[in-house]
Amino acid sequence: MGENTERRRARRQARGLRRQEAIAQALVARTIEQLLIIYDTAFSLEAASLPLHALLDHIIDPLVAFNRANPGFLALFVGSQISPQLAIAFQDLHAEVLRRFEALIAARAPSIEPERRRLIATVSHKIFLALLPLAVGQDVRQSNTIVGEMKAVLLGYLEPMIGLHGMDQVHNFIVH
Repeated sequence: MGENTERRRARRQARGLRRQEAIAQALVARTIEQLLIIYDTAFSLEAASLPLHALLDHIIDPLVAFNRANPGFLALFVGSQISPQLAIAFQDLHAEVLRRFEALIAARAPSIEPERRRLIATVSHKIFLALLPLAVGQDVRQSNTIVGEMKAVLLGYLEPMIGLHGMDQVHNFIVH
């Protein structure tokens, strides 16, 4: 009798885990849809013509706001203990961020080779992700300071490559 009870308990636990996974997947799918809408604006080619400091504000501020409004999302996005289905969804999301940022880099500085654009986008994304947990902390003043530091680091990194020297190229890329 004890063995049957254990089997029933194990089946109930398995069903519960499957339900939790389905709920998590639905929440993640809805949240990713919201994030893709933010990406549409943040990484638009029209934004490529902004001065670099304004472009960073344009990208970073809504992404930080999103993560502040969805604090559990960041833990899942960078987490290692997620299901294979969620891992694939997040890999796709990482790839989408890189693709969009690479397009902005190409618009600002078309002479940069595709491999270099990929590297610049990857490093920039990793810097953003490394500082994001601090930027969405409970202490708003400290969080805002971290966001300012994040922007300063990215500005210092990106300015020599896609700063003002690429701005003439942007106009030609968008107009033609």
